[in-house]
Amino acid sequence: MRAALCVLLLQRLCCCYESDRADAGLYMIPEPPGTTKFRIGGWGPGEKEATFLERYKPIFQDYLTDVVGSLYSPPISFEFITTDWSSDETKTSHVMIEEGTIDFTFTDRGYLVCIEDHLKVSSIVTLKDKILGKPSSAIGSVIYSLKSNNKIKNISDFKDKRLGVGHLFSSGSFHLGAEFLIRHGIHLYRDPSQVIFYEGDYVRQMEDIQRRNIDVAIVTSGFLEEHYPDLLDTFRFHHVMTPTFQGEVYPFLTSTDVIPGYGLAAVARVPNRLREQIYVALAALNDTHPLCINAGIAGFVAPTSYELPRTVARKAGVMIPTVEPDPLGHKRFDCNAPWNGYYEAISCPDGHLRDSEESVHLNCERFHLFCPPDLHCVCQPCIPDMMLQMYPVQVVLGLCVCLFVSALLIALCWRLPIEAAHLSNRSHRSKAEQRVFSRNPFSGRKGSEHIA
Repeated sequence: MRAALCVLLLQRLCCCYESDRADAGLYMIPEPPGTTKFRIGGWGPGEKEATFLERYKPIFQDYLTDVVGSLYSPPISFEFITTDWSSDETKTSHVMIEEGTIDFTFTDRGYLVCIEDHLKVSSIVTLKDKILGKPSSAIGSVIYSLKSNNKIKNISDFKDKRLGVGHLFSSGSFHLGAEFLIRHGIHLYRDPSQVIFYEGDYVRQMEDIQRRNIDVAIVTSGFLEEHYPDLLDTFRFHHVMTPTFQGEVYPFLTSTDVIPGYGLAAVARVPNRLREQIYVALAALNDTHPLCINAGIAGFVAPTSYELPRTVARKAGVMIPTVEPDPLGHKRFDCNAPWNGYYEAISCPDGHLRDSEESVHLNCERFHLFCPPDLHCVCQPCIPDMMLQMYPVQVVLGLCVCLFVSALLIALCWRLPIEAAHLSNRSHRSKAEQRVFSRNPFSGRKGSEHIA
């Protein structure tokens, strides 16, 4: 009996003991975290679906299953699938996260900003990309047109022109560029005659620039250098700058500041221990590893703050304040999400209102601007608020006069019944006093004589 108890005690001690290791996070856990299979969804605007799978499936499915999955008993596994490429709403990341069919998402930082609070996801690692042998974990936005297009010399010339956007959820091909243009006096929903959303197809966007189907394009930095180096001399890049990120000069053409790039994020139900193990495993990869060479990346780095891309999204009008504050009483922001329809994603500048949904859908046809049937187009959806188009002095004076007259009328209406009631009371009181005086035996002449 005593021997059996000793064996049982040793078994319990062995199961609970975890030895210290240099690679903290990569250690055995006796029980799997609720499930033995985890699914990672991935999306990359600007890439073909098949190419994206070929690059990242060996890392997120095979490598994580071998390195992290083997730490558990029984072993756990990972599956990597693509999301958001088709028009099927059931295959979009936000729906799959809500339905619990994916546990992680690897995607553009602009998308992560939109779903982090709404769907409770948090970043695990940030991708360190590698383009033309130059590594960087940041992205910028390039705004370009054709040099041969003499109608566009400066940013102010974008007014009444056709503008192509890479994707509504992309930091590089929309958020950064839109925020930059707003700071320079151009609002995408007010000034261009037409805005076309290319659903992440940057190749088609560039080809439409060449064919002059659009006049200006916003695309993620590094794309043109990587895919069209021979065409760079034919483009006019607007406001090229050389920002720094984490102490390093950004190596690619960009019209804007830069923010953290792609990230892998986990939903709330994923255990923290598993997140740590995934981070350690991915951070161990470098640009000499065969998996990184196959994917064309330099590796992965620690997760970076969402604050900068979140601020850019707010200033670009992609995220708007909600009526309800957060649990701490702070102002909350939600994305104008296209899953509610592109009409709901339209935000207008001060002094303008969003036109009716029916008018917005008909505007392109009304203005004789062609929209490809498989893309989303918006044509001047923001209309001037006529009240604010009057001269400000006249508006202020008119309001002051109206307020003064209204206050005066209210005061008079309030005062007249009081005065009338007061006069009526005085009249009744005088008559009563006269009646009392006439009935007083000590009043009048006879009364006076009697007293005497």
